[in-house]
Amino acid sequence: MPQLKNPPMVAPIYAFGITLVLLAILGITINNVYDVIVMLFSVRFISGITAVICTLRRNARAKSLPPPYVLQAMGQKQEQSSGDSETDAVIKEGRNLLNQLEAVKNKLKNETIISKTNEIIDVSHKILDKLRTKPELHSSVQRFSNYYLPTTTKLITSYSYMESQGVQGGNISNTMQKIENTLDTLKNAYQTQLDSLFSHVAMDLETDIHVLENILKTEGLTQTPFKNNKGEQ
Repeated sequence: MPQLKNPPMVAPIYAFGITLVLLAILGITINNVYDVIVMLFSVRFISGITAVICTLRRNARAKSLPPPYVLQAMGQKQEQSSGDSETDAVIKEGRNLLNQLEAVKNKLKNETIISKTNEIIDVSHKILDKLRTKPELHSSVQRFSNYYLPTTTKLITSYSYMESQGVQGGNISNTMQKIENTLDTLKNAYQTQLDSLFSHVAMDLETDIHVLENILKTEGLTQTPFKNNKGEQ
């Protein structure tokens, strides 16, 4: 249950005020020590009742709050839009699949499979991040989003299920081994997919470098400023 900060101890203040109001309504005046004692007992009694009421209200408020994990999710920032609704839908579906894959991974026991799954999840998030900043690359990742990622999630989920059975039969063992081997191929495919998304960046940089080299040659600035001939500069 969410923890709420304790409010200031205002019960005695409320009690004192309420007591004064009651005394005024009843027409009771404080004329002697006995009256003071009665007033103090009244303040104490009303203070206790007020404290109980405050505690009950605080507990009721705590119960009405969402669980901690819901509060945490509410505090997360919404993913920035790519500017293209179709691309945003692909990214959202991809994130959902990766969340499912993360949940399945947490149930795995085979450290090798866990490591491979972590790599796939990491690269997949980078692919989706790149797609968010470059929605025009949407067509380049259709096979990734429509086939690779859903199939990977299905394979690892199946592996987790078979692993949880605790049976080492021939069919189960062979299938689990095939899935493990396939994850290596998938991991390489994901890395290749990510690399391909940066191909236009490499081309742009290569063009910039080529232009820069030509300008430096034209201005005679390609020679090394300090020449070392026979140990002299």
